[in-house]
Amino acid sequence: MTLVIYGFNHKTASIQLREQACRAFADTTKTLQELTNLSAVAEVMTLCTCNRVEVYCITEDENTISDWLNQKHNLDPASFEDCLYSYTDEEAIVHLLRVACGLDSMIMGEPQILGQMKKAYSEAKSLNGVGKRLSRLMEFIFSSSKIIRTRTGLNQYPVSVAYAATLAAQNDLDNFENLSFLLIGAGSMVQLLAKQLKKLNCKKLFIASRSQERAAALLHEFDGEYVAIDKIVDYLPKVNGVISATTSPCFIVSARDCADVSKDDMPYFWADLAIPRDIDPVIGEQHKVALYNVDSLKEMVAENWQRREEAAQRAECLVRKKAIECIGELRTLGAGSTIKNYREKIYSIQKKELENALIQLEKGGDSVEIINRLAHNLTQKFLHTPTKNIRQAAFENNQAHLESAKALLEIEA
Repeated sequence: MTLVIYGFNHKTASIQLREQACRAFADTTKTLQELTNLSAVAEVMTLCTCNRVEVYCITEDENTISDWLNQKHNLDPASFEDCLYSYTDEEAIVHLLRVACGLDSMIMGEPQILGQMKKAYSEAKSLNGVGKRLSRLMEFIFSSSKIIRTRTGLNQYPVSVAYAATLAAQNDLDNFENLSFLLIGAGSMVQLLAKQLKKLNCKKLFIASRSQERAAALLHEFDGEYVAIDKIVDYLPKVNGVISATTSPCFIVSARDCADVSKDDMPYFWADLAIPRDIDPVIGEQHKVALYNVDSLKEMVAENWQRREEAAQRAECLVRKKAIECIGELRTLGAGSTIKNYREKIYSIQKKELENALIQLEKGGDSVEIINRLAHNLTQKFLHTPTKNIRQAAFENNQAHLESAKALLEIEA
């Protein structure tokens, strides 16, 4: 049985092809049923995100998955032929580790992919697609990727503008548990900002949007308070920071709006993540507040990109070491039945000899003699099979078996 990975990602396939594949793989239950019904597939799981579609399987035929992909009625094989990549055994493990660590992601080192892999694994497990080998493999991948991320510092350096904004806030403000923030917008950027600020234990979030309905999910998830767009200025005295990320073509907060806001009522920290800008840059000059924009935050991100790339280089070295370790783990799993059978054989001999010894003791036999005979019989029976096979190997001049015997029995000659 071989570990095989087939797939394509943002590096090899266009967004149109990835969209087509995501639709084809949308029904996880149906996909896994099709794959588990293939006679050559022993275990299988799939990973489908906006940036990659991959199949991980234990199979006796490396071509099984590619043949299956070619037969899917809602995929055009010709379109995907040049996009597909495949890995087996050690290289497959290296790939899995790189994916789990975020080294193969569009945003290098991003943590979301690990959660997506865990979810895919859980789904495959619940549908009986995962057995002992894939289970051992994926648990190793998850634990190892966590170790690699921690040791190398891959997660320490934010590279998105949203992360940079929260980092800037940490640099400029103290005691987050006493601070409140006003977030302007209701999109994914504001959601990410809200998550980061909640992780920092900020006291209160106010969320401003043109539509309370659009902001409803964010308000519920983060226990926020809704602010109408035309009431933003009224809420400035209640917050310590303002971060905006909308698609508005003009300023959401203008210098004129803030003209009558006193210095004591003006939040010190402002971050404008929008293009076109949401916050009039004059506000920063007039009120002497810290006003960050996309360009100033990108400088912080650029610095972190360099640090993250250095961390990624360290991670690549650890990935190779962990892959070798994982191969050993999987080989041990393959020897499991041999080890089990051998132990059962030895315990069977032990049980039989012990029963004979106990019978002799019950009959009043000499205990020292009985124990000595038990030890002698056990030694003879444990040695019988290996001794016989070593003699046979010597008779046949089978040096490979003799060397293996020396290694297994830990003897020098």
